[in-house]
Amino acid sequence: MDQVTINTNIGGDLGVDGDDGVDLMEAFAEKYGVDITGFEISRYFDPEAGFNPISWLWALATRMPGLKIMRPMDLVLAAEEKRWIERTDFLTCYEYGTGGVWTYIRARNAAEIVQRYPKLIVFDKEPEWFTRRNIAEALKEDFESSENSFLASLREAGCN
Repeated sequence: MDQVTINTNIGGDLGVDGDDGVDLMEAFAEKYGVDITGFEISRYFDPEAGFNPISWLWALATRMPGLKIMRPMDLVLAAEEKRWIERTDFLTCYEYGTGGVWTYIRARNAAEIVQRYPKLIVFDKEPEWFTRRNIAEALKEDFESSENSFLASLREAGCN
């Protein structure tokens, strides 16, 4: 990976997992005074690389289905608010008549997206026809970031 952006997946793109994830969060909490009491490491990071049958079985038994993605903006918000904030990627669509723009928007909840961008449709899950290619091609935005290219365009066009 050449560059870390607000959309970088800290676990998947940077390979942070297991003890590295624990070390990252403990150092982050200490340096920025963030309360990570509600943060569950197994929801964000796979077990340490390599195969240890005991730790693999433990991780399998205690892991939530599907790892949550941690992005740099999640850490920024936690540092600002001094506590861990759960955020999720919501699939949205802006229909413009002859098509639509599909975007995953990382936010605290769907309601804040609908409140700021009422013309966006927010989905509970991907439509059945939505393929891996659709997922890969969908835009990735962060609700809290001022660098939102697509969301900034919607605001400038008065579509919010």
